[in-house]
Amino acid sequence: MKTAIFGFSGAGKTALSARLAGKRVESFDPYQPAALAVKLADRRLARLREIVKPAKLTPPEVLLLDFKGPARAAGIEEKVLAGLLEADVIILVLDGFSAGANPAADLESLLLEFVFRDADRVASIIERRRTEQAAGRRRANPVEDEALKRAAEHLAGERPLYRLERGPADAA
Repeated sequence: MKTAIFGFSGAGKTALSARLAGKRVESFDPYQPAALAVKLADRRLARLREIVKPAKLTPPEVLLLDFKGPARAAGIEEKVLAGLLEADVIILVLDGFSAGANPAADLESLLLEFVFRDADRVASIIERRRTEQAAGRRRANPVEDEALKRAAEHLAGERPLYRLERGPADAA
């Protein structure tokens, strides 16, 4: 499983990843995260080994991707965002210990940045679908079109998509 660790510069991402992995690795490329493989301890494996007696036992592993964080005044670079989207899980690290730290404001700022990016993506999808429908390369799908319209309206209110109420038709 790929797990991205992300937050503003100085929030403690690298310290967290070093603690989890047992070693410190840093990437000095702003677009390439430091990658650390972490083997997870699982007491159930010992019991399974007793029962199954496998020739080899491989513990579960998580790949931590420690992304360089942007300065608080800067936005998230598109290349960094693309890397984050490749992860299965994103852990947001917030600075709660430095003098003047405001983790609630930092969280709101990061989430708002994701909302703006989602709004751009949804608008792009809607436009591409309209173009393809006009050219006859895509048939209209009222259910999908309505879901995208609702998503765009929700994001326009600067609210993240995970807070969008879904109806039965959205499961389609």
